[in-house]
Order: sequence, then structure tokens, then C-alpha cells
Amino acid sequence: MRGKRLTIGESVIHITKGGNVMCDDFYSANMVAVAFPKRVGPEIDKNQLPGKKYYYHFHPDRYSHRHIWFRN
Repeated sequence: MRGKRLTIGESVIHITKGGNVMCDDFYSANMVAVAFPKRVGPEIDKNQLPGKKYYYHFHPDRYSHRHIWFRN
């Protein structure tokens, strides 16, 4: 399912309000992530299950469960 395509600014607002975003690539995800001074990433989940697809992502900070995912 595809959602509404957001601008970089809209993505930052969405993350600030507690949402997650999926970006097309590393470069667009990084443009969103740099808005958060305490960002973490890029990283991928370490306990990946066989056969499951996990995306690289940033977090706006170490304690947040919000994600800025991207396809690589």
C-alpha cells in the first residue's frame, strides 16, 4: 500500500508528531534525519528473522521508536 508522498518538510513534521516515514533512498532519508540533532543511524534491526525484509533507517533520537526508513 502506498501512502501520500510527503516533502522533506512535511516528513520532518510527521516525525515530530510521532509518526514514521518511508523515503525513496538514503539521500532523502538523510535530509529528513539531519533536522534532528540527536539522530541515530543509519542502522538496520540486528535481530532480523530469516525471510523477513528489514529496511535501513534512522531514529530522531536514541530513545524514540519513530523511524525514518529508506530503501537501499
